[in-house]
Amino acid sequence: MDIEEIKKLKIKVENILIGLRQNKDRIMNQVNEVVPEISSFLNDILYESEKTKKSENKFLIDMLVSQIKNWSESYVYKDIVMMADTIQYELMVTMEFYIQMKEK
Repeated sequence: MDIEEIKKLKIKVENILIGLRQNKDRIMNQVNEVVPEISSFLNDILYESEKTKKSENKFLIDMLVSQIKNWSESYVYKDIVMMADTIQYELMVTMEFYIQMKEK
C-alpha cells in the first residue's frame, strides 16, 4: 500500500471506530468492507519489518503479530468492544507511526 492509500484507510478506520463505540446498526457491514484493506496494510508492514532484518524490528514484528491476532479474534467472534479497542489502541497507533515514518 502506498502512503495515500494508508491515509484513506486511516480515515475509514476512524469512522468505523466511532460507529463501533456508538454501537451503530450495520457497523459490521462497514467492518467487512475494510477487512481486506486492513489485512493488506498489516501484511505490508509486517513484510517490510521482516525484510529489513534489523534487531530492533523483532519488537515491531512481535507487536504486529499481536495486533493481527487481536484483530482476527475480534473479527471472528464479532467482539465489538475488543474490535474497537484493537483499532483505537493498536491499529491506529501503528498506522500513524507508519505514515510519519514514510513521510520523513
